[in-house]
Amino acid sequence: MENKTQIPTEYTPYEEIVLCGNRLINVKKIVDDKGFIPILIGENKKTKRPLIWLNAKTKDGVIQLIDKSRPLINVIELNDYSNDSQIDVILDNQGDKHIILQIENLEGTPSVTKLDLRTLGYNIFGDENALNIGGNTMQQNSFQVETLIGI
Repeated sequence: MENKTQIPTEYTPYEEIVLCGNRLINVKKIVDDKGFIPILIGENKKTKRPLIWLNAKTKDGVIQLIDKSRPLINVIELNDYSNDSQIDVILDNQGDKHIILQIENLEGTPSVTKLDLRTLGYNIFGDENALNIGGNTMQQNSFQVETLIGI
């Protein structure tokens, strides 16, 4: 089965975003797994709120979990606190809730303060201070690349 994903035409990468304490400048993809892109965080020029795409890879192909900040399966919640400057993406497995993504400071430069892709099969997680990839920790770095993590 094909496990590649296309970048949506509506996706516009942020010029700058903070990912777990690291500054990303014009980074198009956070993770690219041989053509499979599990997560995209794009800029919505109209609403100024992030647009999120989240995908999972299975032996049968790709399952789209979130499309343009709209959850497509019932175990994924996207809480967009429009009065607050925070968005949470939560996996709710029969009451066992797990934050996959948390974005704050939506009006200025967005900051990913929690990221946990372990439930999607990647040893990538972090908080507002550092990003952990495999056994490596990245903190207070700046990156200007097309893809941050290539697998």
